[in-house]
Amino acid sequence: APFNLSEPRPKPLPMEEPPPPRPTGKPPPPQKEGPTKEEQAIEAAREQNRKAIEMKYSDPKDRIRLRTLERPSNKETVRAELEEREAAERAAFEERVKPKRAPKAPTAEVKLNTAAILREDAVYKKKQEQEAQAILKYEQELRDDSEFSAWQEKMLAMDEAEVAAEIERRRKEMAASAAAAVRARERTVEENLEA
Repeated sequence: APFNLSEPRPKPLPMEEPPPPRPTGKPPPPQKEGPTKEEQAIEAAREQNRKAIEMKYSDPKDRIRLRTLERPSNKETVRAELEEREAAERAAFEERVKPKRAPKAPTAEVKLNTAAILREDAVYKKKQEQEAQAILKYEQELRDDSEFSAWQEKMLAMDEAEVAAEIERRRKEMAASAAAAVRARERTVEENLEA
């Protein structure tokens, strides 16, 4: 090599400096009990000012008067009107939400058909059969004839009354059915005329 170069020396590491000492503050002054002289002087001046203001405005002529309190007010009238309006609105709302009565169910007219007549006939025949069995029982037991006669007359009278009531009921039902048919026919004619 044409040049003899020497290797550079390593730089020395910097020395570590010790940390600075922690600062210490002065201790606070000792705290005294109660207010300080300045606070006492401020409170005395405040009390003196309060007394001076009270003395100044102790005369009724010098008192502050609020003109708004002296104005005529219609507050009560407005309040009464508002309450009346709210009551009317509440009553209207309650009337609107009150549940309406359900319409009356139409009274259906009962018409006797063949099945109903057969049922009534079966009931009547069953009753006659019971009476026949009772008569047979009386005859077999040979009871007193007067008691049987009274019972028989009573039963016959009841049967006649029931038959008469049944005839009257059927007559009324037929009359009502005929009247309903006439009304229905008239209503149909009126509806056709209006259409």
